Amino acid sequence: MTSASRLLAAGLLAAVLVRGLLAILPAGVPLETKVVHSVSDAAEYLALGSSLAFHRSFALDPGPLARPELFRTPGWPMLLAPLFRFFANPLPAVIALQALLSVLLVIATFRFACRLGLEPRHAGLAALFVGLSPNLAFLATKAVSETLFTVLLLTCLLLFQRWRESGRAREAVACGVAAGLLVLVRPIALFFPLLLSLLALLLSGFRTLHRVVHALLLLACAALAVLPWVTRNARASGRWVVSTAGEHNLFLYNGATALAAARGIGIEAARDSMRQEAESRFGPLDPADEVGFWRALGRIGAETVLRHPGPALVSQFGGLVGCFAGPLSLGPLLVHAGKPPSRDRVWQAALAMAARGRPTAALKLVRESRLAGAGTFATTVLVISSLFLLGLVTLAVAGLARCRELRWLVAPILYFTVLAGPVGEARFRAPVEPILCLLAAAALARRPAAGSRRRHQA
Repeated sequence: MTSASRLLAAGLLAAVLVRGLLAILPAGVPLETKVVHSVSDAAEYLALGSSLAFHRSFALDPGPLARPELFRTPGWPMLLAPLFRFFANPLPAVIALQALLSVLLVIATFRFACRLGLEPRHAGLAALFVGLSPNLAFLATKAVSETLFTVLLLTCLLLFQRWRESGRAREAVACGVAAGLLVLVRPIALFFPLLLSLLALLLSGFRTLHRVVHALLLLACAALAVLPWVTRNARASGRWVVSTAGEHNLFLYNGATALAAARGIGIEAARDSMRQEAESRFGPLDPADEVGFWRALGRIGAETVLRHPGPALVSQFGGLVGCFAGPLSLGPLLVHAGKPPSRDRVWQAALAMAARGRPTAALKLVRESRLAGAGTFATTVLVISSLFLLGLVTLAVAGLARCRELRWLVAPILYFTVLAGPVGEARFRAPVEPILCLLAAAALARRPAAGSRRRHQA
């Protein structure tokens, strides 16, 4: 067995063992608490999966008067639906599915690293880093979409690299379809196909007409993959949208954090003020009207950000820093450990304080609300995760400095972390963490990556 094979096998074994340990530890905390209640999105994903399995409708309240879901996209619930059909208790099956996806993620990282020109042993090292990642392992014990999304993202980037090497249309088509599937799993990927098309044009230098055509073909295939879902939303609501998630985020996070920072008020008070403004302009708002309610609030959120650009930029940058500074999402970790935090939206409130020139108070809030009383299990996990993250980010920066051929990977890293907004959770770093692992492995190579398999073989 070669060193690359041994590293890959170690990565696969680590992916299963670390996730298995986090699923059973700490003892005494119910599995439902760990899988469902620790992350707020998990309950809705499971409800949508159950609705698809038993009612064949994509709605949180299935029945004759069910309102079609417009916030969540169908990719992850469609994968969960068969688990409800075949298992009386789907939660252990969810853990098993996530473990399988984690194995696929390790393999996809190895394949992508080799395609980018890393030697097999360093590609195996990148796969091992992914298998050992505490953040990826922690999220794989939850009923959330991050693991599936990360596998699809690596697949999409692998197909993109194959197109760069071969210039064949079929790779562009496959990459476009994969990018469209990303959108159907998480709406944050809505503009990612456009980013890939622009990257295709920039990296090819507009050298030939067929490269330009392929870049447009990639974008068209992504749009075609998403079109059935958008058509469903138009029929159900009258709006040609992928999701109302953008409007939710503008109101609940971006706008509220900017207004809280500008006025020196709390996040909830900022939301109440923005809703009052929306009702004064658009009349009474009905939360049951998913279309009109969030369209109005999203507009107010966007206008609030434009009225307070300084605090908005500070909070946006703070969210970016939070994605890379936090080893794990602290609130979910405390719930997982059986020690639920005393308050929500701590990072938003801390960013609002920092934007008003009160960084000491912001750090104190985070320490008292998240770190105090974490318990032995959560503290141990945080220490291990912090050491892993520190080493990973340090090596990834060194890898970027050393390997010019890999610097285009900064584009997807920034895309998925900047668009996370001011929330600043490690959960939003998960899709790009395998890329960081790849860059870290490149930093440890004796020579820079060749940039493509073909050039490396030559």
